[in-house]
Amino acid sequence: MRKEAVAFCRDYVGKVTQACIRDQLNEPGHWRITANCHSGDFTNFHGHKFRFEGVARTKDPMVKYRILDIVPGDDADGSSEGD
Repeated sequence: MRKEAVAFCRDYVGKVTQACIRDQLNEPGHWRITANCHSGDFTNFHGHKFRFEGVARTKDPMVKYRILDIVPGDDADGSSEGD
């Protein structure tokens, strides 16, 4: 839906442009997320797999939780790149 595409561009991309809206409307997406509360595994709307690893062990006050990006096996950095 156009309304959701505009919201995505505004909230996650940081800029609402016709190209961003068009790209979002053309994105196949899974339109649902899944989660396993016991394992901490979950997917985003694009089917990308993550794992909740608990409280982050860092002194950075902006980082509260550790989220593992399962495919490369790295900590997710909070961006939407690669999704």
